[in-house]
Amino acid sequence: MNHLGHLFSVASLSAAFLALAACGGSSSDNATPAAGSDLNGTWASTCVGPVNGMYSVTTITYDDLALTGNYSEYSDAACASKVHSTDWTGTSTIAGKTATGETKIDIAYASFKSTPLTAANAGQNNAYKYCESTDWAAGTTKDILGKTCQGFSIPVGGKSLDIYKVSGTTLTFGKDAKIAVTLAESDRPTTLQAYGLTKK
Repeated sequence: MNHLGHLFSVASLSAAFLALAACGGSSSDNATPAAGSDLNGTWASTCVGPVNGMYSVTTITYDDLALTGNYSEYSDAACASKVHSTDWTGTSTIAGKTATGETKIDIAYASFKSTPLTAANAGQNNAYKYCESTDWAAGTTKDILGKTCQGFSIPVGGKSLDIYKVSGTTLTFGKDAKIAVTLAESDRPTTLQAYGLTKK
């Protein structure tokens, strides 16, 4: 089964699916980079685990603040045998800087889907009524936006107020970012995670 709370502590995703804020560029060599352009590209975690016997890799891709993400679970420590895939999309906006220099990012989640890739994983999801369903089948994708998945949920209209920092080829998000329909600025993390994602 998925451990999505762990997923969103890794990539906030933080949790994380997100009204596109277009970032216009300039042909001038001296132009200031568009806000959020340092996120562009694909970022991935290492093979993480085990968590409840499973290993995982989180991958996110930004294109001018449009986000796509994937959280894949594996049965082996080499992250070679994939058993479950969770995907999300959304858009982000840049909301300024923190006092310590991190970038504030507001994330709006658009889609959240889950796919068991093996019969064994589908059966496990059914046994646990994962995301409120008992009819999971291998290779069949379910829309789980708004569903409760082992204590984790991305509600319809869900968003996250987060922070991030890019250092070379490492992207780090805020620690314990919340995902909810209604959030206040006081909900935004003030410190970064101890680990990040690496640019591919």
